[in-house]
Amino acid sequence: VGVRAEHARVSDLALRLVTPGGASALLFENRGLTTTNGLGGVFISSNYQHVALSLDRAAGVARIYFNGEIVAQQSVALSASNNPTSFHLGAMGPANLPGSPVQLDDIGLWRRSLRDGEIRQIYEEGSFGKAKSPDLMKSGLAALWPLDGFGFDTLPGQTINLANIGIKVDGQMNFGMRLSGNGTGATTTDSRIRDVGNLPGFTLEGWVKPESGNERMVVGGWYDRVTRQVGPVLLLGQSAPWGNGPGSL
Repeated sequence: VGVRAEHARVSDLALRLVTPGGASALLFENRGLTTTNGLGGVFISSNYQHVALSLDRAAGVARIYFNGEIVAQQSVALSASNNPTSFHLGAMGPANLPGSPVQLDDIGLWRRSLRDGEIRQIYEEGSFGKAKSPDLMKSGLAALWPLDGFGFDTLPGQTINLANIGIKVDGQMNFGMRLSGNGTGATTTDSRIRDVGNLPGFTLEGWVKPESGNERMVVGGWYDRVTRQVGPVLLLGQSAPWGNGPGSL
């Protein structure tokens, strides 16, 4: 393990902790400033992992990220006629999706497809316990659920709150939420969240901690009870036809 300085000047400096295998975590970044105050940080050691599903409708591409890195991408089509009736976190019983207990934290839903570097930054900052800020609403954040023992959306001026929330548990940042994997999960029918098909793209991302193994987990997604169609939805460890088995995204 070593520390890598990525910029020559103290006024434009980034320090990373790097493992022999090439994995890295951002320790400190100071761009364009003239002080070194605030060097360092506390790395949060937990079993939470950051996952993200990003869909660029114009490009017709969906990407899945694990701890800041792309692990899969595929050509997809998100029809403008897609009109789901509900959004779910942690379970999707109405769709008969298999579920297992899972803990979630700091879930963000974005109105656009985030760039690779943006997702990597969210992961790196979260690794040091820095939660997403409501100020990111200016950058396309559509809903922010910290899940600190409640289902409130913390973006200013809106109340896209989740019903049927789970139990408060320790999180990657402060507290998280445990869901049993059964029933509806934490859910909302707010039209601002349902209207997926007309967006130019979206990103669903947050922190996930399995409770037992890495099978049959629902992170979050949409369901249409009229047509009984599922998706888009981010799943972990689901068997075919939903996934490729334990450990898959």
